[in-house]
Amino acid sequence: MKASRMIISILVALSMVALFTGCGVKYILKVSDAEVIAKEDSNNESIALEEVSSIKNALENLEKELIGTNEKDKILKHLNEFKENLTVESEIIYFGTESGEFYTIPEIQLPDDYDHRTRVWYENAKEKGEYISDPYIDISNNNKITSISKAIYKNGELIGVAGIDIIIK
Repeated sequence: MKASRMIISILVALSMVALFTGCGVKYILKVSDAEVIAKEDSNNESIALEEVSSIKNALENLEKELIGTNEKDKILKHLNEFKENLTVESEIIYFGTESGEFYTIPEIQLPDDYDHRTRVWYENAKEKGEYISDPYIDISNNNKITSISKAIYKNGELIGVAGIDIIIK
């Protein structure tokens, strides 16, 4: 796990150097099988590389807070603080536990049969440590979204996955 994080960090650093040689183009970072791919979006409908890096750092800080509690009120407090400190517009912040609890900011009512553990964002973050989706259209409101999620570990054991759906303007 540490080796793949180191590889990703090195690739991100190299990608940033390569990407900053261009002018006026925004990029999105996509992590897949320990590869870092920068995707140019000529319509500027993407997340800037700096924003992705900032969100990933914020998720690491959120991880430190979430591993210290399993109380709903404290979890929601940490998710709210995360949202308040964002520099991007988000649709929803969420944390799903391996045991099945699911918390969101804003709090929403999901169908009784909703199981976050079967969702792509959860499964990929669980498998790879983190996940960044390609942009997609949210069917509930037609916003263009990118999801970023991160596996949360306590003493080497997965306790859940935290994520954010970012609105792309």
